[in-house]
Amino acid sequence: MAEGPLPCATCGRYCGSLWQAQGHQSPEYDPVELVASFDSLASPPPMREVPPTVIQGKTTQTLNIQEGGTAVLTCDATGYPMPNITWVRANGAALPDPINKFSIKTKMLRLENLKREDRGVYRCLADNNVRPPATYDATLYVDFRPHARYVQSTYGQAQNRLFDLTIECIVSGFPAPDLKWYKRNGVGKDLITDDEKHVIHALLNHGQTLSISEVWYQLTIINVQANDYGEYLCEGENRLGFHEASVIVYETSECQGPNCPPEGGVVAGATALVAMPTLLLFLAALQLS
Repeated sequence: MAEGPLPCATCGRYCGSLWQAQGHQSPEYDPVELVASFDSLASPPPMREVPPTVIQGKTTQTLNIQEGGTAVLTCDATGYPMPNITWVRANGAALPDPINKFSIKTKMLRLENLKREDRGVYRCLADNNVRPPATYDATLYVDFRPHARYVQSTYGQAQNRLFDLTIECIVSGFPAPDLKWYKRNGVGKDLITDDEKHVIHALLNHGQTLSISEVWYQLTIINVQANDYGEYLCEGENRLGFHEASVIVYETSECQGPNCPPEGGVVAGATALVAMPTLLLFLAALQLS
């Protein structure tokens, strides 16, 4: 009989074995009894808590979707315990319909039937109650065809009196549309450019009146003449299409607009020009006397 401890590769403990020899010529042994003994295993050390980290390779950074389409924003994170993923809008607004809530717990945020108002920054929050939580911002762009609207449908101005006139419209669209002013010439339209007769301005900020992707577009007509009256077209165009708004300029007998002289026809600053000859006449009268 032979007895000896052998290492047990599958469990990392020692097993005791018992054999009985079979004859004297053969070195082989047949097991007749196995007695195993196990040492107690030490408990593994507790897992260390790890704050969340967003996995950028599995998280949406930017996404372009055409209006009416569907966007899928994804976010994933590591950490221990495994973090929960929550989506919110960075501007504090509610998530688009049909979610219509301020937050939702999901790794994959699905937004259907997108509108232009749905574009913006969506924030992924990863939290497992180990400070600090992790955040990551995904930017969603919603492409849509331009839309033009007038600020005022008609403008009046007197002619041949050195009066200017500014007409305005608001154009939206994404990608940002090319903006143009035209004047209707009967069967067609003539492109208007910046020159000695016209001044064109595009304003991205105009008080609190502009929403996202809107431009305040102005055309100033210098020294209005008779041939300046008629229909003007404000147009925006991008790869998805174009749209235009119509503005009418008509003749009036008096000056119109904020830069007109006060009633009575005296232009600001003209008082000094009138007063100077009066002073000269007064001094001349003193010399004669």
